[in-house]
Amino acid sequence: MRRLAGNGIEFLVGGGYAFGHYTGLHRDTKDFDLMVRPSAVAAVISICQTVGYQADYAFSHWLAKVRGSEGLIDIIFRSSNGLCEVDDEWFAVSERVSRARLDEEFEFDARHFGPCLTL
Repeated sequence: MRRLAGNGIEFLVGGGYAFGHYTGLHRDTKDFDLMVRPSAVAAVISICQTVGYQADYAFSHWLAKVRGSEGLIDIIFRSSNGLCEVDDEWFAVSERVSRARLDEEFEFDARHFGPCLTL
């Protein structure tokens, strides 16, 4: 995520981590969800591949996946039916969290998916 931010790619943290951020109810999850604009997906895949992760489109109309020994990251850029793409409105309604602590090893500026969109 630091590399994405360092390359000017905006993203939203979603899924179980965003749910835990808003509710205080943390749970183990099989993956980590990041939402990006469709125009950023190719750059995200390239950046992740450059640093040694497997990264590719799982479904070309809505989802890419990044795989590494530490786990799996879903890169979501549209709804699964392909109709609702991540756009400026998603970022406009997201909460800006200064120095968000997502986990003991992550400390940086991040935006979390809004609570109404997470639940």
